[in-house]
Amino acid sequence: MTNVSQWNVLDASNNGAPPGGAPEGQAPSTINDNLRAMMGALARFYSDTDGTLTTAGTSTAYTLTTNNVHLSLADQSVLVFRIHVANGTNPTLNVDSLGARSLVVSNGFVCPVGTLLINSLVCVAWHNAQNRYHLIGGYIPATTHGGTGATTTAAARTNLGLELGVDAQAWDADLDAIAALAKTNNNLIVANGTIWVAQAGDEFVEDIVGAMTTGNTETGIVVTYQDGDGTIDFVIDISGLTGMTVAPIGTDGFLIDDGGIMKRMSYNQFRIPSVDDANAHSFATADVGILRAYTGAGGHNWTMNSGIAHDEAPILVINRGTGNMTLVSGTATLETAGLGLVMPPKSMAMLIRESSTLWQVGGTGLIA
Repeated sequence: MTNVSQWNVLDASNNGAPPGGAPEGQAPSTINDNLRAMMGALARFYSDTDGTLTTAGTSTAYTLTTNNVHLSLADQSVLVFRIHVANGTNPTLNVDSLGARSLVVSNGFVCPVGTLLINSLVCVAWHNAQNRYHLIGGYIPATTHGGTGATTTAAARTNLGLELGVDAQAWDADLDAIAALAKTNNNLIVANGTIWVAQAGDEFVEDIVGAMTTGNTETGIVVTYQDGDGTIDFVIDISGLTGMTVAPIGTDGFLIDDGGIMKRMSYNQFRIPSVDDANAHSFATADVGILRAYTGAGGHNWTMNSGIAHDEAPILVINRGTGNMTLVSGTATLETAGLGLVMPPKSMAMLIRESSTLWQVGGTGLIA
Protein backbone atom coordinates (compact mmCIF):
# COMPACT_ATOMS: atom_id res chain seq x y z
CA MET A 1 0.00 0.00 0.00
CA THR A 2 1.37 3.38 -0.96
CA ASN A 3 0.56 6.71 0.71
CA VAL A 4 0.88 10.30 -0.46
CA SER A 5 3.60 10.86 2.15
CA GLN A 6 5.77 8.29 0.37
CA TRP A 7 5.69 10.08 -3.00
CA ASN A 8 8.44 12.47 -4.05
CA VAL A 9 7.85 16.15 -4.79
CA LEU A 10 10.09 15.72 -7.89
CA ASP A 11 8.06 14.04 -10.61
CA ALA A 12 11.05 12.23 -12.12
CA SER A 13 11.90 10.70 -8.73
CA ASN A 14 8.62 8.76 -8.56
CA ASN A 15 10.14 6.03 -10.71
CA GLY A 16 10.03 3.08 -8.35
CA ALA A 17 8.41 -0.27 -9.09
CA PRO A 18 4.63 -0.27 -9.61
CA PRO A 19 2.24 0.31 -7.99
CA GLY A 20 4.20 2.72 -5.77
CA GLY A 21 6.11 4.21 -8.70
CA ALA A 22 6.01 4.64 -12.49
CA PRO A 23 9.36 3.65 -14.08
CA GLU A 24 10.35 4.21 -17.71
CA GLY A 25 9.29 1.37 -19.97
CA GLN A 26 6.58 0.32 -17.54
CA ALA A 27 4.57 -2.69 -18.64
CA PRO A 28 1.10 -1.66 -19.84
CA SER A 29 -0.46 -4.29 -17.61
CA THR A 30 0.78 -2.46 -14.46
CA ILE A 31 -0.58 0.99 -15.30
CA ASN A 32 -3.99 0.18 -13.90
CA ASP A 33 -2.29 -0.82 -10.61
CA ASN A 34 -0.62 2.62 -10.49
CA LEU A 35 -3.91 4.40 -10.99
CA ARG A 36 -5.68 2.38 -8.33
CA ALA A 37 -2.79 3.00 -5.87
CA MET A 38 -2.93 6.74 -6.45
CA MET A 39 -6.70 6.77 -6.06
CA GLY A 40 -6.44 4.82 -2.81
CA ALA A 41 -3.69 7.08 -1.46
CA LEU A 42 -5.69 10.22 -2.22
CA ALA A 43 -8.83 8.70 -0.71
CA ARG A 44 -7.00 7.77 2.49
CA PHE A 45 -5.55 11.28 2.74
CA TYR A 46 -9.02 12.73 2.21
CA SER A 47 -10.59 10.46 4.84
CA ASP A 48 -7.92 11.45 7.36
CA THR A 49 -8.76 15.13 6.90
CA ASP A 50 -12.55 15.14 6.43
CA GLY A 51 -13.39 14.99 10.15
CA THR A 52 -14.63 11.42 10.25
CA LEU A 53 -11.85 10.20 12.55
CA THR A 54 -12.54 10.11 16.30
CA THR A 55 -10.10 9.86 19.18
CA ALA A 56 -10.07 7.16 21.82
CA GLY A 57 -8.10 6.76 25.06
CA THR A 58 -8.31 9.21 27.97
CA SER A 59 -8.50 12.98 28.44
CA THR A 60 -4.73 13.16 28.91
CA ALA A 61 -3.66 10.34 26.58
CA TYR A 62 -5.58 10.39 23.27
CA THR A 63 -5.20 7.65 20.66
CA LEU A 64 -6.10 7.86 16.98
CA THR A 65 -6.17 5.29 14.17
CA THR A 66 -5.94 6.72 10.63
CA ASN A 67 -6.84 5.32 7.23
CA ASN A 68 -3.23 5.77 6.10
CA VAL A 69 -1.92 3.60 8.96
CA HIS A 70 1.37 5.55 8.95
CA LEU A 71 4.56 3.57 9.27
CA SER A 72 6.53 6.37 10.95
CA LEU A 73 5.88 9.67 12.68
CA ALA A 74 7.58 11.53 9.83
CA ASP A 75 4.99 10.11 7.35
CA GLN A 76 2.23 12.16 8.96
CA SER A 77 0.81 15.38 7.60
CA VAL A 78 -2.36 17.18 8.66
CA LEU A 79 -5.04 15.27 10.57
CA VAL A 80 -8.62 16.34 11.27
CA PHE A 81 -10.57 14.42 13.90
CA ARG A 82 -13.32 14.67 16.50
CA ILE A 83 -12.56 14.79 20.26
CA HIS A 84 -14.35 12.11 22.28
CA VAL A 85 -13.59 13.65 25.72
CA ALA A 86 -12.44 17.14 26.80
CA ASN A 87 -8.71 17.28 27.45
CA GLY A 88 -7.09 17.23 30.87
CA THR A 89 -3.63 18.39 31.93
CA ASN A 90 -0.79 18.14 29.36
CA PRO A 91 -2.60 15.90 26.85
CA THR A 92 -0.73 13.61 24.44
CA LEU A 93 -1.71 12.04 21.11
CA ASN A 94 -0.69 8.57 19.91
CA VAL A 95 -1.38 8.11 16.17
CA ASP A 96 -1.37 4.60 14.66
CA SER A 97 0.45 3.25 17.77
CA LEU A 98 3.60 5.21 16.84
CA GLY A 99 3.99 6.53 20.40
CA ALA A 100 2.41 9.24 22.55
CA ARG A 101 3.60 12.75 21.79
CA SER A 102 2.70 16.13 23.36
CA LEU A 103 -0.27 18.01 21.92
CA VAL A 104 0.33 21.77 22.14
CA VAL A 105 -1.56 24.83 21.00
CA SER A 106 -0.41 26.71 17.93
CA ASN A 107 1.79 29.13 19.88
CA GLY A 108 3.75 26.25 21.37
CA PHE A 109 2.25 26.47 24.88
CA VAL A 110 0.97 23.39 26.67
CA CYS A 111 -2.65 22.78 25.79
CA PRO A 112 -4.69 24.23 28.71
CA VAL A 113 -7.27 22.06 30.42
CA GLY A 114 -10.63 22.16 28.60
CA THR A 115 -9.24 23.61 25.36
CA LEU A 116 -10.37 20.56 23.35
CA LEU A 117 -14.10 20.24 24.01
CA ILE A 118 -16.02 17.00 23.64
CA ASN A 119 -17.34 16.40 20.07
CA SER A 120 -15.33 19.35 18.73
CA LEU A 121 -13.38 19.02 15.46
CA VAL A 122 -9.69 19.81 15.68
CA CYS A 123 -6.92 20.00 13.12
CA VAL A 124 -3.35 19.10 14.07
CA ALA A 125 -0.05 18.96 12.22
CA TRP A 126 2.97 16.83 13.11
CA HIS A 127 6.15 18.88 13.75
CA ASN A 128 8.95 16.42 13.17
CA ALA A 129 11.75 18.72 14.40
CA GLN A 130 9.95 19.44 17.69
CA ASN A 131 8.66 15.87 18.05
CA ARG A 132 5.11 16.95 18.92
CA TYR A 133 1.67 17.73 17.49
CA HIS A 134 0.56 21.35 17.02
CA LEU A 135 -3.10 22.37 17.18
CA ILE A 136 -3.94 24.48 14.09
CA GLY A 137 -6.43 27.26 14.84
CA GLY A 138 -9.58 26.65 16.83
CA TYR A 139 -7.87 27.68 20.05
CA ILE A 140 -9.31 30.69 21.91
CA PRO A 141 -7.44 31.49 25.15
CA ALA A 142 -9.69 31.99 28.15
CA THR A 143 -10.75 35.64 28.30
CA THR A 144 -10.72 35.44 32.10
CA HIS A 145 -6.93 35.42 31.87
CA GLY A 146 -6.57 38.07 29.22
CA GLY A 147 -6.23 35.73 26.26
CA THR A 148 -2.73 34.77 27.41
CA GLY A 149 -3.00 31.01 27.10
CA ALA A 150 -2.79 30.68 30.89
CA THR A 151 -5.11 28.82 33.24
CA THR A 152 -4.35 30.92 36.34
CA THR A 153 -3.99 34.62 37.03
CA ALA A 154 -0.36 34.18 38.11
CA ALA A 155 0.47 32.29 34.91
CA ALA A 156 -1.26 34.99 32.84
CA ARG A 157 1.02 37.63 34.36
CA THR A 158 4.02 35.43 33.63
CA ASN A 159 2.98 34.93 29.99
CA LEU A 160 2.55 38.68 29.60
CA GLY A 161 5.91 39.38 31.25
CA LEU A 162 4.27 41.43 33.99
CA GLU A 163 5.11 41.29 37.69
CA LEU A 164 2.93 43.19 40.15
CA GLY A 165 4.91 45.86 41.93
CA VAL A 166 7.64 45.76 39.24
CA ASP A 167 6.04 46.03 35.78
CA ALA A 168 2.49 46.83 36.90
CA GLN A 169 0.72 48.05 40.03
CA ALA A 170 -2.61 46.63 41.17
CA TRP A 171 -5.31 49.14 42.17
CA ASP A 172 -5.36 50.08 45.83
CA ALA A 173 -7.57 52.59 47.66
CA ASP A 174 -4.58 53.92 49.61
CA LEU A 175 -2.82 54.73 46.34
CA ASP A 176 -5.85 56.77 45.26
CA ALA A 177 -5.78 58.67 48.57
CA ILE A 178 -2.06 59.39 48.28
CA ALA A 179 -2.41 60.50 44.66
CA ALA A 180 -5.07 63.02 45.69
CA LEU A 181 -2.77 64.82 48.19
CA ALA A 182 -1.44 68.25 47.26
CA LYS A 183 2.02 68.07 45.74
CA THR A 184 3.54 70.81 47.89
CA ASN A 185 7.30 71.19 47.71
CA ASN A 186 9.22 69.31 50.50
CA ASN A 187 6.05 67.74 51.94
CA LEU A 188 6.09 64.23 53.41
CA ILE A 189 3.24 61.69 53.28
CA VAL A 190 2.35 60.39 56.75
CA ALA A 191 -0.56 58.56 58.36
CA ASN A 192 -2.51 60.20 61.18
CA GLY A 193 -4.09 56.97 62.39
CA THR A 194 -7.06 57.21 60.02
CA ILE A 195 -6.02 58.62 56.65
CA TRP A 196 -2.95 59.67 54.72
CA VAL A 197 -2.03 63.34 54.98
CA ALA A 198 0.70 65.63 53.64
CA GLN A 199 2.90 67.27 56.27
CA ALA A 200 5.67 69.84 55.88
CA GLY A 201 8.91 67.89 55.70
CA ASP A 202 11.01 70.26 57.85
CA GLU A 203 8.46 70.27 60.66
CA PHE A 204 8.11 66.49 60.58
CA VAL A 205 11.87 65.88 60.87
CA GLU A 206 12.25 68.52 63.59
CA ASP A 207 9.50 66.95 65.69
CA ILE A 208 11.08 63.50 65.43
CA VAL A 209 14.58 64.70 66.33
CA GLY A 210 13.26 66.80 69.17
CA ALA A 211 11.28 63.91 70.63
CA MET A 212 14.26 61.54 70.37
CA THR A 213 16.66 63.98 72.02
CA THR A 214 14.28 64.96 74.81
CA GLY A 215 13.59 61.33 75.60
CA ASN A 216 17.26 60.31 75.93
CA THR A 217 18.87 62.83 78.28
CA GLU A 218 21.54 62.06 80.86
CA THR A 219 21.98 63.29 84.42
CA GLY A 220 23.26 66.86 84.43
CA ILE A 221 22.01 67.59 80.89
CA VAL A 222 18.79 69.51 80.21
CA VAL A 223 17.40 69.49 76.67
CA THR A 224 14.73 71.89 75.45
CA TYR A 225 13.17 71.52 72.01
CA GLN A 226 12.05 74.88 70.64
CA ASP A 227 9.15 73.80 68.43
CA GLY A 228 8.56 77.34 67.18
CA ASP A 229 11.87 77.69 65.37
CA GLY A 230 12.85 74.02 65.14
CA THR A 231 15.98 74.35 67.30
CA ILE A 232 17.22 72.21 70.20
CA ASP A 233 18.77 73.83 73.29
CA PHE A 234 21.27 71.82 75.36
CA VAL A 235 22.06 73.01 78.92
CA ILE A 236 24.81 71.14 80.82
CA ASP A 237 24.71 71.42 84.63
CA ILE A 238 28.26 71.20 86.08
CA SER A 239 27.32 72.37 89.56
CA GLY A 240 28.23 68.97 90.99
CA LEU A 241 31.76 69.08 89.61
CA THR A 242 34.09 69.96 92.53
CA GLY A 243 37.34 70.21 90.61
CA MET A 244 39.16 69.42 87.44
CA THR A 245 42.83 68.64 86.88
CA VAL A 246 44.02 68.34 83.33
CA ALA A 247 47.44 66.82 82.63
CA PRO A 248 48.96 68.75 79.75
CA ILE A 249 50.11 66.84 76.70
CA GLY A 250 51.52 68.03 73.42
CA THR A 251 48.97 66.39 71.12
CA ASP A 252 45.20 66.42 70.65
CA GLY A 253 43.26 64.22 73.06
CA PHE A 254 40.25 63.99 75.34
CA LEU A 255 39.29 64.07 79.03
CA ILE A 256 38.80 61.00 81.22
CA ASP A 257 37.80 60.51 84.85
CA ASP A 258 40.69 58.95 86.78
CA GLY A 259 39.31 58.22 90.23
CA GLY A 260 37.46 61.53 90.43
CA ILE A 261 40.29 63.52 88.87
CA MET A 262 39.89 64.66 85.28
CA LYS A 263 42.90 63.87 83.15
CA ARG A 264 43.72 64.53 79.55
CA MET A 265 44.89 61.64 77.35
CA SER A 266 46.15 61.63 73.78
CA TYR A 267 44.31 59.54 71.22
CA ASN A 268 47.26 57.15 70.98
CA GLN A 269 47.13 56.50 74.73
CA PHE A 270 43.54 55.28 74.49
CA ARG A 271 43.50 52.14 72.38
CA ILE A 272 42.62 48.46 72.60
CA PRO A 273 45.62 46.11 72.90
CA SER A 274 45.99 43.81 69.88
CA VAL A 275 47.50 40.32 69.70
CA ASP A 276 48.24 38.60 66.36
CA ASP A 277 47.93 34.82 65.99
CA ALA A 278 48.32 32.79 62.77
CA ASN A 279 47.41 29.40 64.28
CA ALA A 280 44.61 27.61 66.11
CA HIS A 281 43.73 29.23 69.45
CA SER A 282 41.81 28.47 72.65
CA PHE A 283 40.30 31.52 74.31
CA ALA A 284 41.37 32.32 77.87
CA THR A 285 40.99 35.08 80.45
CA ALA A 286 43.94 36.92 78.90
CA ASP A 287 41.87 37.48 75.73
CA VAL A 288 39.17 39.51 77.50
CA GLY A 289 39.18 43.21 76.60
CA ILE A 290 41.72 42.88 73.78
CA LEU A 291 41.58 42.62 70.02
CA ARG A 292 42.81 39.18 68.96
CA ALA A 293 43.73 39.19 65.29
CA TYR A 294 43.94 36.07 63.14
CA THR A 295 46.75 36.42 60.58
CA GLY A 296 46.95 32.90 59.15
CA ALA A 297 46.19 31.43 55.74
CA GLY A 298 42.90 29.81 56.83
CA GLY A 299 41.68 26.46 58.09
CA HIS A 300 42.17 27.14 61.82
CA ASN A 301 39.63 26.92 64.65
CA TRP A 302 39.48 29.31 67.61
CA THR A 303 37.76 27.54 70.52
CA MET A 304 35.70 29.03 73.39
CA ASN A 305 36.24 27.50 76.84
CA SER A 306 34.51 27.85 80.21
CA GLY A 307 35.92 29.50 83.31
CA ILE A 308 37.00 32.74 81.64
CA ALA A 309 36.92 35.75 83.95
CA HIS A 310 35.47 38.60 81.98
CA ASP A 311 34.94 41.69 84.17
CA GLU A 312 31.98 42.58 81.87
CA ALA A 313 34.33 43.15 78.93
CA PRO A 314 33.98 41.41 75.54
CA ILE A 315 36.55 39.66 73.39
CA LEU A 316 37.08 41.25 69.97
CA VAL A 317 38.13 39.03 67.06
CA ILE A 318 39.27 40.18 63.61
CA ASN A 319 40.44 38.16 60.60
CA ARG A 320 43.45 39.88 59.09
CA GLY A 321 44.60 36.69 57.39
CA THR A 322 44.18 35.44 53.85
CA GLY A 323 41.75 32.58 54.49
CA ASN A 324 38.66 31.68 56.52
CA MET A 325 38.94 30.89 60.23
CA THR A 326 36.15 29.39 62.36
CA LEU A 327 34.86 30.16 65.86
CA VAL A 328 33.86 26.88 67.58
CA SER A 329 32.37 25.84 70.91
CA GLY A 330 34.64 24.04 73.35
CA THR A 331 33.84 23.60 77.03
CA ALA A 332 31.74 26.74 76.60
CA THR A 333 29.04 27.20 73.97
CA LEU A 334 29.06 29.89 71.29
CA GLU A 335 25.64 31.07 70.11
CA THR A 336 25.46 33.02 66.89
CA ALA A 337 21.79 34.07 66.64
CA GLY A 338 22.00 33.20 62.95
CA LEU A 339 25.13 35.29 62.24
CA GLY A 340 27.43 32.36 61.49
CA LEU A 341 30.75 31.22 62.95
CA VAL A 342 32.93 31.16 59.82
CA MET A 343 34.91 34.41 59.56
CA PRO A 344 36.24 35.30 56.11
CA PRO A 345 39.16 37.70 55.67
CA LYS A 346 38.43 41.30 56.73
CA SER A 347 35.59 40.27 59.05
CA MET A 348 35.18 41.15 62.72
CA ALA A 349 33.17 39.70 65.62
CA MET A 350 32.48 40.51 69.27
CA LEU A 351 32.23 37.65 71.83
CA ILE A 352 30.02 38.56 74.81
CA ARG A 353 29.86 36.38 77.97
CA GLU A 354 26.41 35.44 79.27
CA SER A 355 27.62 32.79 81.74
CA SER A 356 30.73 30.73 82.43
CA THR A 357 29.61 28.24 79.77
CA LEU A 358 27.74 30.45 77.29
CA TRP A 359 29.04 33.21 75.01
CA GLN A 360 27.13 35.15 72.34
CA VAL A 361 28.69 36.04 68.99
CA GLY A 362 27.60 39.49 67.83
CA GLY A 363 28.56 42.11 65.31
CA THR A 364 29.97 39.77 62.69
CA GLY A 365 30.53 41.39 59.35
CA LEU A 366 33.06 42.59 56.83
CA ILE A 367 35.09 45.70 57.52
CA ALA A 368 36.62 48.04 54.97
